[in-house]
Amino acid sequence: DICALHSSTVLDPPRRGFAVHLTQQFTSFNTYENAGNRSLPVDEWMQSSITSVVAGYGFTAPWRVEVTLPFINREYRRLKDQAIDRDDESGLGDVTMTARFTALDRVLTDDSLLRVELFAGIELPTGDTSRLEEDDGEPADESLVLGDMPERPRHGGDAGPTGIHDQDLALGSGSVDVLLGVNTFATYRRLFGTAGFQYGVRSRGAHDYRYDNDLTFYLGLGGYVLVHSPFDVAIEARLAGETKGNDEQNGETLTGSNLTALYLGPNLHATYDERLRGAVGMQIPVLQHVQELVLVPDYRILASLGWQF
Repeated sequence: DICALHSSTVLDPPRRGFAVHLTQQFTSFNTYENAGNRSLPVDEWMQSSITSVVAGYGFTAPWRVEVTLPFINREYRRLKDQAIDRDDESGLGDVTMTARFTALDRVLTDDSLLRVELFAGIELPTGDTSRLEEDDGEPADESLVLGDMPERPRHGGDAGPTGIHDQDLALGSGSVDVLLGVNTFATYRRLFGTAGFQYGVRSRGAHDYRYDNDLTFYLGLGGYVLVHSPFDVAIEARLAGETKGNDEQNGETLTGSNLTALYLGPNLHATYDERLRGAVGMQIPVLQHVQELVLVPDYRILASLGWQF
């Protein structure tokens, strides 16, 4: 459940002063994916909610810094140790410190502009990592529950054929990671386009666990349906994607912890007085690829609300 840093800063011209954003990503996991084949060994599901408070300050027009505090809640139902485990995991995630630089902010003609923002961040190990502790015991025999099924590799402490593994529930990684990315915004009359990516460079963290490097990206095309000062409304069709390889723990590859996915959906943007900005969007998966049995998203809802002081 990768949650990229918010990209709404590129939609507004850079300015000095404080800004606060509240972002929300809700993801519903209720579908099994198994190397292209969908199966349902047991009724498992997870609902993941990541609420982030983002506080930033612009020192000069092109430069600003931000701190992102994510609060995570994951409610789930899964099979563990021959029994149904229904519980939730919640708390502070890994805090991120980010520097943003507007490399280009140019009016090309009377009715078009191009803006490019670069950013780099450090993700700090503030989230709870107890879920990453590996269980040294032998996997339990679940044949009485599920019948004959192929043996499953261990995934950071859980055992048996389940689509929800302990690393999926961990609030933190225990590692210091680097985030690099670009956001772009271009307009022509009432049309606009957005594009960007974020690449996460992951290091080894708690319990000798290392999440694999991950890449998230997006590409959008939209238009302003209401341009009436001081209130603007726009709609956008956005294609988003994410990809990562398998994680590692104690020198072993955890097969099945990889994911490649593409999502498509609408976004609604609204701005008041160029200081209050809100957005809400929904994303439906159009492509999902994994190597082993994994619970994958059915849909995602993203929302944000920001105020520039």
